[in-house]
Order: sequence, then C-alpha cells, then structure tokens
Amino acid sequence: MSSKAKTPKKKKVRTASKTTASYWMDTIRLETKPGWQSSNYFARILAHGLRKKVRLDSSVKEEAAREAADLYISVLANGWPGEDDNQLSVPGISGLPEKTTIQDWCAAVKKKTKAREESVDKYGESLRTIVGEILGTPRARKPEQRAKINAFLISDLTKETLKKWYDARMEKARTSDKLQSGRAQNTLRSVLANAKALFCSEVLTAMEITDEMMPKVPFSNLKLPPKVKRRYTSRFDPILLLACAVKELGNESEEGEDAESRFEQWKIIYLALVAGLRYNEIDKLRVHDIMPAACRISIRTHDDFVPKTDSSEGDIQVNTVAAKVLEGMIKQTKGQWFIKAGVSKQSPKYRAGLYHDAALSWLRNYEERGYKPLADIPKPLHELRKEAGTLVKAAHGLDEAQRFLRHKSITTTAEFYVGSKGETNTGIA
Repeated sequence: MSSKAKTPKKKKVRTASKTTASYWMDTIRLETKPGWQSSNYFARILAHGLRKKVRLDSSVKEEAAREAADLYISVLANGWPGEDDNQLSVPGISGLPEKTTIQDWCAAVKKKTKAREESVDKYGESLRTIVGEILGTPRARKPEQRAKINAFLISDLTKETLKKWYDARMEKARTSDKLQSGRAQNTLRSVLANAKALFCSEVLTAMEITDEMMPKVPFSNLKLPPKVKRRYTSRFDPILLLACAVKELGNESEEGEDAESRFEQWKIIYLALVAGLRYNEIDKLRVHDIMPAACRISIRTHDDFVPKTDSSEGDIQVNTVAAKVLEGMIKQTKGQWFIKAGVSKQSPKYRAGLYHDAALSWLRNYEERGYKPLADIPKPLHELRKEAGTLVKAAHGLDEAQRFLRHKSITTTAEFYVGSKGETNTGIA
C-alpha cells in the first residue's frame, strides 16, 4: 500500500510590525498633485478607529519610514490630537528644550505659524546647509548624511559654533577676484538670512520663547554681512543667442527623445529672454496662461503655483512676432503644461527639472564670437531675465522695466537687474 508524499507546508512570511520602520517603507508615499511631485512623504495611519493622512517631514525614505513608525506608536499611546488640529503635533517645542532637532524645529514652524510651506522648506535647506558645513558634509545628498543633519540639536547651534562657521565662510569668500568674492559674500548673506528666518520674532512668539530663553536662540546676535551691489552687465547679444537657440534647439519637425528635450529647452530659453519670466514661473506655466491673440502671458496663483511675491502676479506683454512664435510652440505642446514634466535629482523642486538642467547646460556652453559669455554665471537663466529687463529699460524707461519684471521695489530693478543699452558715447572718432 503506497502512501502519498506529503506536500511540504509553505512557510508563512511574517509581516513586519507597524511599530517598525520596515513596515512603513512599503506604505509611505510621496505627496503628488497633477503634474507635480514634492520631495516629502506622507503616511496613512489607522488607529483608534480613525484613518488619517499625515504629512511627514523628511524627503529621505528611510528616515520618513522611521518617523511614521514613531508617529504610529505615539498615536497608539496618546490618541489622536484634537479634531481642530489636522496635523500631529511635535511635543515639547515650547521653551526650546535640549532635545529639539533641526527636523523637529522645521516641522513645528510649519504647524505653529502661518508661513508658507514652500518658504519653510527653503529656509530649512539653508539651515541644513549651515549644519552640513559645521559637520563637514557640505552639499549632503546621501540619506545617512541628511539623517545626521536632521538629527542635529538646536541647542548645539551655539553662538561660538555659528561664529566659527561664519568666519570660515567669510574667509573663503575673500579672493583676489572681486566679482567672485562679491558673489560668495552675497550667497553667504542669502543662506544666513534664510536660516535666521526660522527664528524670527513671529516664529519665536508662536513657539512661546520668552526673553529669558533668547540667549539660547540661534543667530540672535549674528549679523548679516553687507550686500555687495553688482549692477547687471550685459555679456551677450540676445539676438545672436536666440538665433543660435532656434537653430540648435527649436527644430519642431525632428522626432525622438533628444529632439523632444531640445524643444523643451528652446521654450524655456525663449520665455526667459523674451518675456523675462523666472524659471519657477516657466516651470508652472499652463498652456492657457499664454494668450497669443492678446500678445499676453498671465502669471497667476493656481493650485500648483504661488508667485514669489504679491507684485509678481500680473500680465506680461509680448510683441506680435513673439506671440506667433508662442502660438507655434503651443501647437506642438500636449497637455495642460507648457513645459513637459521631467524629474531631475539635481532640481527636484521643479516639475520640469530635467529640461531646466539641460537648458542651463546649453546656456553655459553657448559660444559667441569665440568665447562662452555665460560659462561662469551661477544662474544663466536668470541672466536672460536681467537682459530682458535691460532691453525694456533702454526702450521704455526704468518704470516700465520695473513693471515688466514685476518687482515690488524700483530700487531692485535699478540696482541689480538693468544694465546700459544706451547710445551715449564720447563722440570721438
């Protein structure tokens, strides 16, 4: 009598516990909107009969998973916060406790103040830049480096530590090249101003920081270096640049991935130089924001875009030739966005970062009369905006240049954005 061989039982795979980061690694997701993706994760937590979406404060997946596990444990132990609070609170921020980390502070600023999330993220990156340089990991990109910076304690940002960092940066900024030295000093000023904004009076009031605690607040006695004023100097011929761009990038009849990338670059460069748009405005520009029949481009707040300032909202006029060029571009564009989406690790905050990076590369390699005028420019796309402002100022005056560039202050336009395109000369031949 033969007996059937027993089929071995499959071993059950043990599911990771929700109290561990490994469970959340498979469940957390990046926040997304149509045509846009942020760099932060969110988790959906089910506890005490309620399921809530909770925004996490990390752009590093491993770190976000650990945060989700900690939040889950906290909710199990303490319950959900009040119904009027749609975010999980970070406990113990008031009074600047010893264990408050960089990540904790940035999260609390978002939750306890009316500051725009985009602004807090920008200020947070400047703070992380400073901490990264203090820790010896400038431009930290690896997850373990970011985690180390995020875990840095606010209490360790002492007056002595910051002064040492500041002096080292100022010393590095001093070079024999006045132009490079001025740029480095202005960059330092910008990084410092952004980081200080996380500890401004409005934030400290929201955090219930008293006068007695002020000596512990970072940057409280650290002054900004003076701004080095550098009026814009035109380095290239805009007509020659556009002619080269349309020849190398603007061929609409070509097909293939490379041709598609070149055409998107052409649209970016054209809008920056002809309409004077900032890159973020180009990145979030929708097809219906361009009205060729009215020779107008409209910059307005929408679900995926908030202008830099209130004065940045407005309409930009273009001439009839430019309107026809834009109309031709629209005919070759699919979907609601004027610039096609393309994710870039180098520029993750932009929905079309891939083409942004490619356009920068093209501009830096653009050659005119035997040299590359934009090769050493930190922001060559912004240089096109300044050139556009210079052309408007030469043709219509400073007031019109301010309105065209949508600056709040005419001083900004005069001091930083317009060079000379006049015909003034000595008369000597």
